[in-house]
Formats: sequence, structure tokens, C-alpha cells
Amino acid sequence: MGNKQERSRYGCIYLCYIPDRRELLFVISLGQVQKPLYGNIQLAYAFCIIMEYCVNKRQFISQSIVSFLLLGLGGSIYLLFRPKTLLMFKWIDTLGLSEYVDRLRDMVSDITLNHITLYSLPDGLWLASYIIVVNSIVSKNNKHNLLFWSLLLPFIAIVFEFLQIPGIIPGVYDVFDLICYIIPLIIYLIYLKYEKYI
Repeated sequence: MGNKQERSRYGCIYLCYIPDRRELLFVISLGQVQKPLYGNIQLAYAFCIIMEYCVNKRQFISQSIVSFLLLGLGGSIYLLFRPKTLLMFKWIDTLGLSEYVDRLRDMVSDITLNHITLYSLPDGLWLASYIIVVNSIVSKNNKHNLLFWSLLLPFIAIVFEFLQIPGIIPGVYDVFDLICYIIPLIIYLIYLKYEKYI
């Protein structure tokens, strides 16, 4: 009995087989699989697909958790520290949650956040959350499709920020908003380049 290992940009495939019977005994997939090397080809391919699905499912769950944490952190900054003149506080009042929110805000009333953390960081966190969601659900086999959905919301956010300068879009232009939009985008593009998806 012997074993064979193939390395690719996706990971490793380990196949253990009996040469004279060409019978598959064991397969471990650490990523996407192109095709098995030896043994029962149909069984090996099916097993590798199952393993790939399990790996992708774990990655999807972990990335979803990170995405929701970033989304929740950005929302918490709004909820606990931003002025109550925002529209979201009217929704909270309509839902009858104002009393609970006021208690939370009283608990952190002694904490002071700087301008960037209070006004720019939440947008960057939400954008990072979006990028992680796109990365978890869009296939990386089609790089054009992946780049389109990854860049869509960041592009809109950056364009809208510049349109605030002449007053076409309501709001106040802030260079720190742009920085918070661009940083997660650059990090993600570096990741895609490192993993050779682009």
C-alpha cells in the first residue's frame, strides 16, 4: 500500500491506495479538488466534493460570524454614541425599545469617542462586513464576477462621498470616511492576490 500527494493553490489531496487492486482507501481534501490521482476515480471524486463542501461550509459559517460581529460593532457605535436625532432612534421609539437603549447609553455615557471612531469607523466596519459576505457566497472560480460584487458597494460609497462635495448627495464630505472605505477594500484585494484568485 502506498500514498500519493498532489499540491495545488487550493491545498493538498492525499490518496492512499492498493496498487495491484487500484482501490481507494482514504482521501483527505484541504481545499478545492480538480481530480483524484489513483484508485476508484468516481468514489474519490465524490468524496473530495463532499470534503470540499464541508470545508467551504465551515468557512462560510466563520466568515458569517465575523461579518455579523463587524456589522454589530458598527451599529453599536451608532446606537450608543451617536446623537438621538438620527432616524434610527425614531424606529427604536416606534418599537418601544427607547427605554432599554437609554439605559445602555447611560452605562457608557462616560466614554468619549474621537471623531474618526464615532463618524467614520462604523461605515468602514459595515463595508468590511459586506466584503466578507461577498467573499463567502460568491464563487471564486469566476474572478470577474467576484470582483464585480466585491467592488460594487465600495465603489458606490466612494462615489457618493465625492458627490457630497458639490452637494449632489446630502451629507458632509469627510476624508476619513474615504480612508475607512478604502482600507478594507485594499486588504481584501491583497488577500485575493495572495490566494491567486485574481
